[in-house]
Amino acid sequence: MIHCGIRASDETEFTIVGRTLVHIKSNMSQVASNHETRRLVVRRFTTQDGEGIQELAKDKESSDGAIYNHAWPTSEKGCRAMAKWCAGQTECFAVCLKTDGRLIGFIRFNGVDEQLRLDLGHMFHTRYRHDGYATEAIHYLVDVAFDKPEVQSIVARNAVDWPGQLTPLNDLGFLETGRGKGSFTSN
Repeated sequence: MIHCGIRASDETEFTIVGRTLVHIKSNMSQVASNHETRRLVVRRFTTQDGEGIQELAKDKESSDGAIYNHAWPTSEKGCRAMAKWCAGQTECFAVCLKTDGRLIGFIRFNGVDEQLRLDLGHMFHTRYRHDGYATEAIHYLVDVAFDKPEVQSIVARNAVDWPGQLTPLNDLGFLETGRGKGSFTSN
């Protein structure tokens, strides 16, 4: 597992499972219910997102990432329940294409520890992994996170051999800061 950590300073460190990343902090953003980047809408989930979550979940469970993360429900009922749960969480963000509103990703702030490190989780549909969409969305939410006084750094923990998760962090200029034992299903 790679740890990605970022400190809220001019130079921020990211820890990725197996790498330390350096990222220059950009301007802080206000948390918005719906925010548009160049190609995306980053927004809160709604209870109507079950179908989009189901498409994302089925893709995730049939991808190389299935062994590195907890299983997601893939049934219609399970995905409607997940949409309802996500809609009630202020830390969950839906990443959608601006062109058609299609849900292509999920980003979650998983909590802040006693060292004021925010754990950032992300999952993107494999069809959209290599087009910079995850990088674009994560960049926006890194700015959002650092706008919170209780966040001094950001960590992301990902399997070393899961390039779909590491690529957007590397694209942002992250370098590996440490490695540790995985706590996911099969690593």
